[in-house]
Amino acid sequence: MPHPELRRLPLLLSLLSLLAVCLEMAFADDSRYLLGGTTALVAFSLILRRLQCPRSARLVSLPVLVLLALFVLSFLIPDSWIGYERWAELFDAWLGDGEFYALRPSLLISLTLILLVLPSLLFWRPHLIAPLLCMVAVLFSVTQLFEQLIFDLNEDSGLTPMSGLALALLLLAEAIDLHRQLGRYRRPIRLAKAGALLVVVITLALWHFQNGQNLYQVNHLALVTGDRLSELMGRMLAVQNDAMQRFSKGWQNEPGVPEENDWALRGQLLLQDFPDIAAIGWFDRERRLQRLVNRGSQQPAGMADNPAVKQALQQVFGYGQQGSAGVFDTAGEQRSIGLYFPVDTGDQRPSRGAVAFTLSLSRLFHQLEDRMTDTNDYLVTIHHDRQLLFRTGRDRRLSEDRYCNLITLGGNSFTLCTQPTMARLFAERTTLPALLLLTGLAFALMLYLVMYYHQRLRSKHSGVVNANRRLRNEVEARIALQTEVEWLARHDELTQLPNRRYFMEWTSERLDSRGGAVMLIDIDHFKTVNDQLGHARGDHYLKCVAEVARRPIEACGGLLARYGGEEFVACLPGVEEDEVVLCAERIRREVQLLELEQPHTGEWLTVSIGIDCAVGLFDIGRLIETADRALYRAKQAGRDRVMTR
Repeated sequence: MPHPELRRLPLLLSLLSLLAVCLEMAFADDSRYLLGGTTALVAFSLILRRLQCPRSARLVSLPVLVLLALFVLSFLIPDSWIGYERWAELFDAWLGDGEFYALRPSLLISLTLILLVLPSLLFWRPHLIAPLLCMVAVLFSVTQLFEQLIFDLNEDSGLTPMSGLALALLLLAEAIDLHRQLGRYRRPIRLAKAGALLVVVITLALWHFQNGQNLYQVNHLALVTGDRLSELMGRMLAVQNDAMQRFSKGWQNEPGVPEENDWALRGQLLLQDFPDIAAIGWFDRERRLQRLVNRGSQQPAGMADNPAVKQALQQVFGYGQQGSAGVFDTAGEQRSIGLYFPVDTGDQRPSRGAVAFTLSLSRLFHQLEDRMTDTNDYLVTIHHDRQLLFRTGRDRRLSEDRYCNLITLGGNSFTLCTQPTMARLFAERTTLPALLLLTGLAFALMLYLVMYYHQRLRSKHSGVVNANRRLRNEVEARIALQTEVEWLARHDELTQLPNRRYFMEWTSERLDSRGGAVMLIDIDHFKTVNDQLGHARGDHYLKCVAEVARRPIEACGGLLARYGGEEFVACLPGVEEDEVVLCAERIRREVQLLELEQPHTGEWLTVSIGIDCAVGLFDIGRLIETADRALYRAKQAGRDRVMTR
């Protein structure tokens, strides 16, 4: 019997686990409510089960199991069936300000809690399946810690120190409880559990590989998208910059200021091709605006006389390089940028003019938006000097992943940032790792049950075989004992000869017309042997005489039996009288040749033999009586002789 304190230990550990979860929920932010609340309900159901309240434990475990099953289904069901918005709406009441994707428990934690609460809902022998569930839960928890601490690939809500402590206490309590309950099932469960756990370990390794690859793709989604948009923006700017340079170089062979009609015609064509170009102007060497073609009636700020424009023109005329007036505000609270290209004369003299371009940044960046196919999956922003210039996409349910790239336009740096939505990250999470993990878990469970019942049947079969073997041995022992009893009932234990009873049965079966003979053998003066030499010596003499007399009698087809005391009787069916006498004489002589001491006479031991023969059917009783009289006459005649009737 286990110690009473050991029985209370699982309950105490469960209470400590519940306390740890409650403390974390009391002092942590709202992000821990979903995992903490679920763990608290699991701990409460286990406490009720250990308080011998199975019905209440099931009432608490059932909604917890449904909630945990929803978490697992969110990993299994493809996004095309149930989108992220539906899942988020379902859990908004629990999550507070957080997002379902970031705050839902990871798949391993969800399955661990399911494995802990599942035995409470089993009605048939839960302690048989609970050991495997407990060990798998331990493996899942350890793998979760490795995912968080070593591989750093966990995307969902993982274990905190307090939640990890609570989960460890629950697993320890379950292990202690199972160790106490297993009893005679421990050996078959241990053997079955080994094979199932090997399958689980292999499944976890495959799951880690698949999940790691998928999470790597998800975590680099913002980076890949940002690089793609930056590359697209770079190609757009390169094409536009090339067009502006070609337009500027087109006036190199034109002397003086371009003709007004020619300038307007070429400028309108360029404005049609590039909607983001707001105005095109010509500055002469005196920094005066001579020609202008624009989309509105007002003169753009990039063509006005201000310090930024003067500095850009100085870069053009002073150094022969492209200049920029930077970013400035235009009408309608829009942002624009001024770019200035030199018009060289082909020799070493300074530029004879400058072509100025005013670009509308909003129109330029909207071209990027028009070329994006997934604007609802990302928030894309462009900043300049920490000022927001452009914003497109969704700004609701955004993830924490944000990636920024630098793009350059006319010497001005802009920061392009991409931030995917939770729905986009959720859609990128493939269901293959979860399907692989659950398939491996189901296979391990089936393997465990098959191996367990195989071991049970094997044990029962072994028990039946052992019982049959013991029964067979007992039957054989009883048969041997019965045979021995029957043999002792019909034989003399000392001389190993048949007794009088067997002798009478044997002779009765052989009464036929051939006749027969009866021989009575008596050891002479046997009483003096017992009295003077002891009964042990007497028993030895009896065995020696019996062995000497049996050989010739059995050679004649007869039977020798102990008749009583020192007398032996023999029956020889179908043997003539002469042959019987010869046999008797042989016996008498061989007894003398034994050289057994006879204390009465001081010589060797001798025997007296009486014989009676019958022709045809005979009465064994009468033959014995007649042979006894012949034996008596032999003793009267001096012993150590053979007498016939």
